[in-house]
Amino acid sequence: MEEIEIENNKIISKCKPEKKKIINSSLKKVNNFFGNKKISFKIIFIKTRKEMNNFVGHKTKRWEVGGVFDHYTLLLFDKDVFDKVSPHPKKYFFSTLVHEV
Repeated sequence: MEEIEIENNKIISKCKPEKKKIINSSLKKVNNFFGNKKISFKIIFIKTRKEMNNFVGHKTKRWEVGGVFDHYTLLLFDKDVFDKVSPHPKKYFFSTLVHEV
């Protein structure tokens, strides 16, 4: 599990450059659509279905890959396991991240 904090559209947590790039790209895409709104939230990238089930408190469906909880926390399977723990191809990771943001 990896938690990344975003405050006013800026990543304030340490993360790998690849992850930083994809998060910043998703923030840019969302801001281009909705206008330049400052948003703050936390992304939790998870690796297993068990982690997701524990977080949400119930058994999730195989197609579920993430969601937003408590208006602040975004939960999403990490890109490197996205197509292994769900029927969705890895190429849908970015669009799913943008959707959840």
